[in-house]
Amino acid sequence: DGEEYDAWLCDLRSKCSQLLKFIGNAEPKISAATIHSRIQELLSLHGNGEPRNHLNPANNQLTQLSEAVLQFEGITQPLDNILQGLPEWSIRQNTAGLYPKKMAINTEVRARLSDLAQMIVSWNPTDTWLKYRRSDMLGALKHYWAHDPSTLLQGVDGLLQYLNVEEWKPGNATNGERRLTDDVAGLRKRSGIALIGVSKKVPHHLVPWLAQLSERAKSLLSSDSLQPPQRMHFYEFLSCVATAVEDPVARANFIADVLANALEIVESQATKESLRSVEIFMTVMGIVQAGNNPSSATDPTHVKQVSDTFVSLFSALNQLLSVGKRCNEAARKRPNGGIPVVTSVVGSLPGNNFPDEGPVGISDLAINDPFVPLWPRILPTLIRVLDVTLQLWQPQYQAVLLKNPIQRYVFAISDDEAYLAMKQDTSTGGVFGEGGTAGTVGAGWDRRDVNLAPKWSGWFNELRNTSFQLLGLLSGQRALFAPEVSGIFPELVSVVVNSSHLQAMEHRHFTQYLKQFIEILLLACPVTLYQTHFSPILEPVLWPNELEAGPGLIKSK
Repeated sequence: DGEEYDAWLCDLRSKCSQLLKFIGNAEPKISAATIHSRIQELLSLHGNGEPRNHLNPANNQLTQLSEAVLQFEGITQPLDNILQGLPEWSIRQNTAGLYPKKMAINTEVRARLSDLAQMIVSWNPTDTWLKYRRSDMLGALKHYWAHDPSTLLQGVDGLLQYLNVEEWKPGNATNGERRLTDDVAGLRKRSGIALIGVSKKVPHHLVPWLAQLSERAKSLLSSDSLQPPQRMHFYEFLSCVATAVEDPVARANFIADVLANALEIVESQATKESLRSVEIFMTVMGIVQAGNNPSSATDPTHVKQVSDTFVSLFSALNQLLSVGKRCNEAARKRPNGGIPVVTSVVGSLPGNNFPDEGPVGISDLAINDPFVPLWPRILPTLIRVLDVTLQLWQPQYQAVLLKNPIQRYVFAISDDEAYLAMKQDTSTGGVFGEGGTAGTVGAGWDRRDVNLAPKWSGWFNELRNTSFQLLGLLSGQRALFAPEVSGIFPELVSVVVNSSHLQAMEHRHFTQYLKQFIEILLLACPVTLYQTHFSPILEPVLWPNELEAGPGLIKSK
């Protein structure tokens, strides 16, 4: 019976949505007046949460069952359906060519919707669930903002604020990790989805406010409370806006400005010093101290200091990877596949240098992909991160660390890897849920605890995989083959095909190395660059024992 009821309810909602769209299309004046009147009434009666019933006793806030929340929930879908169904002539600003009757309807509809949008963006509820419903309504306004963006910036700013709303579950400070309440986590998720929807619908209307968005982006990305799901939503939002910028230089400057904090960390002297040698990096990660003083691995002050240092570096690399991926995806959707045809002169005859015929300069690649100009700044640090991470698995370090009861956990498989090896279903709570692997590797400790030992394995796994993915992105964007990178290319090759690194890799590392880097390199490398860019990397990987025969195996085989 329950399944039949759910099926009937879904069918009813679907038909109601279709009906509302039809009404909006057939009677735009009546639809606009009705939805305006209804939302005005709801804001008057329930805008502050009245009547405050079914409250959460823990914080005295409204819940899903509260009357005000239910009332606003009931108007969200009709608002979206009606705005989506309105005919273009009834809402456009340019009324040239309209008959007098349609022009009168257009004037009435635009006035109603303008006032409606102003009411929604001006509404500032304090209850989390009312904020949730407001984010739904702001998301629905994207259909109106496509024609009149006068309140767009206010609406987007409201959604950005909701991405960083804080309300933490009690009782988690003791293990060093704070977790959001379920209501706030839901609000953040819904706001992120609404932001993406708006940016995909009206990215061109956001371009005039690039400076404001850039400042807001740097502020949000530097916030400690912005969690991975919100970061992903925010990156998607920014990539959509960047794609709408027509000027390649302005587009690249916008991306560089958004990533200014991450680039500052990657290029900082402190980061360079920490990666100067494996021994120094082991000290930065708290491994050396744990060998000299085992209690340091559980000292709250020391654990926080080491954790903050790692998170700073990893977050910077992860931000670069996330934004770079989205820029590359957007570039590939362009008519030319993301690679511009470069006019060149061969001998005395002009010609075109197509993607599979040779290298393309960074300035040409940046016409489609605004992330590419950042690679010369990123590569030196990326090479050092990969080098020290891979060196740590070499026998001379394993021989020392595996003897120590705490330091040996550097080489353990992480809880997350153990979970993924067992099952992929996260519906039961993932690593920390029922049947999860948290604490099974580190003798009862997990990465949420104030203990460095169970954190190391996850940290190095994240650094290694992120580095491989960045190399794959470098290849996929074809920046690896650009003349501007030729100066650092030999250093990169010396690290990625270092025989000691390759021999020390575990199977789980090597499969990711092939999948995230080598495979993409194989697909992206222009044919004419096989000998100069592909062969030096692939030959040592596939035929390490045949290198004495000299280069050229790729061609001969």
